[in-house]
Amino acid sequence: MTATGQALLDAVAAEHGKPYILGKKGPDAWDCSGLTWAALRRCGIAAPHGTINQFPWCKLKGKVITVDEAARIPGAGLFTWVGPGGGGGLGNHVCLSDGYGWTSEARGRKYGVGSWRIGTRFTHGVLWPDVDYSPPLLTREQALQLPPLSPPVTQLPAPTSLEDDMLAIMTAPDRPWYLVVNGIEKREIKHGSEVPLWASLGARVNLDGSPLVVAPEALDAIPNV
Repeated sequence: MTATGQALLDAVAAEHGKPYILGKKGPDAWDCSGLTWAALRRCGIAAPHGTINQFPWCKLKGKVITVDEAARIPGAGLFTWVGPGGGGGLGNHVCLSDGYGWTSEARGRKYGVGSWRIGTRFTHGVLWPDVDYSPPLLTREQALQLPPLSPPVTQLPAPTSLEDDMLAIMTAPDRPWYLVVNGIEKREIKHGSEVPLWASLGARVNLDGSPLVVAPEALDAIPNV
């Protein structure tokens, strides 16, 4: 299996619904690091076992990022790290981010294996060593075969270039404009320089790669916003 962030998520998702037992590495029950260890091994990566070893391994490889960054990257790691002490590492925890604010994890005896909001439990994020986090690329033919939004969006402005979007915002500074982030959230932007920032953080984009920037009167035309 190719080592990608999505492949890691798929490996962990296959274990959802199973119980949590400290020290277990499957196949019928898991603890937090046993689950990430098994997912990485399934993708061909020889990761160490134990949260107490996995975080130092990522740190040694220069793969530590912020929790906010990891929350936006499918398959990134999330750690609660109290250090190598902490009662034999029992205060430490590790899981995967789904890239949309949720975890995929063996959370604890009360919860088992599943998905929960990231919240404020975590102290660090990581990009797992040797995992490819490049976004998947679609050919033009594949993009044209994607199903349309439902209900169809008919009131949105025509796709524009990033430069045109920025110009429109900067020439109307007193008027609010919005980016549609991940297709479900609206983010008000007040200056054109924020457009490439939001685009880099996962804003939904047009087929030409430009961010979907809309005026307030167009927001009602976008489902779920």
